[in-house]
Amino acid sequence: MHKKALTVAIAGALAAPMAAQAVDFTVSGHVNRAIVFTDQNTGGSVTQNKDNGSSGTRVRFTGSSETMSGITAGVNMELGVNSASGVSVRHSNVSFGGEFGTLKLGHTGEAADGVTYNDKSGVFGIGHGQETGMSEAKNWTPGMGGSRKAGIHFSSASFGPAQLHLSGADDDRFSAKVTFSGDAGVASYGGGVAFLDTGDGYQEVAGGLGLKLSSGVTFSMAGGSRSSGDEATFVQSTVGYVFGNNAVGVSWYGSSDVTYGGDTEMYDGMMADGQAIGLGVKHTMPKSAVEIIAAVQQYSADLHGGGEVDDTVAVIGARVKF
Repeated sequence: MHKKALTVAIAGALAAPMAAQAVDFTVSGHVNRAIVFTDQNTGGSVTQNKDNGSSGTRVRFTGSSETMSGITAGVNMELGVNSASGVSVRHSNVSFGGEFGTLKLGHTGEAADGVTYNDKSGVFGIGHGQETGMSEAKNWTPGMGGSRKAGIHFSSASFGPAQLHLSGADDDRFSAKVTFSGDAGVASYGGGVAFLDTGDGYQEVAGGLGLKLSSGVTFSMAGGSRSSGDEATFVQSTVGYVFGNNAVGVSWYGSSDVTYGGDTEMYDGMMADGQAIGLGVKHTMPKSAVEIIAAVQQYSADLHGGGEVDDTVAVIGARVKF
């Protein structure tokens, strides 16, 4: 009799609502596929049906819940899904936010990450760090601003139009960034400047600025310098125009003293200057989160040891958000 009563009591306790509830979460992301054609100056050409390298396919799980008065706990798990290379972890972190700002712990972008991406036309597929197809010029067209690492990241509350970001990551990496954004009436703007120290690797200083005029015309500029064993400098500018559900953009990119493989001593003879000139268009389907994109980019590199790379990469594809 006592055993039966105990069993009923345990079952009742398990069925009762628990004081600690799981954080509600949402699922989002996008699938971004493209047909990429590379015409190489060596005389060959390659056509690929692949995940668009300018904004790879991903799925994201996010959620938040108030843990105590004024403090919100959050989670972010984002996976990159590539049909060729498989699944990778883009973000895996917990966060705590309040009037002080937001503190993240786990695998996420360093503070400097994304500082050079401020184009307000919304056109992707042009500029540095975009889809390079099978062109070898990708080795001499680097982007800057850190990457995603395991560590701790803090973003302050906004002070006026500005915000401070700090991060420390594995291998003694440290990064700091100041971002700013706002609307000046005739134009909206956004940008930032950042510093990155990779510990025993190299240091970077990089920044960018983007403007969108009320007429729909957009301008952006970005640049950076890398030192101490992985040398490189780059500058880029983009001009675009947004009209209705459409956008068009043209870009120019130039780099100097870029070392193949990122090691000056090992690849000194493979140092080069890289260039990229691109044109891209985007159409967003009304009442849906579907973007149709097309872009063509001329990639080139002048090797300091002699020789050159001169390839054309054309991209057409679609990104469907969910």
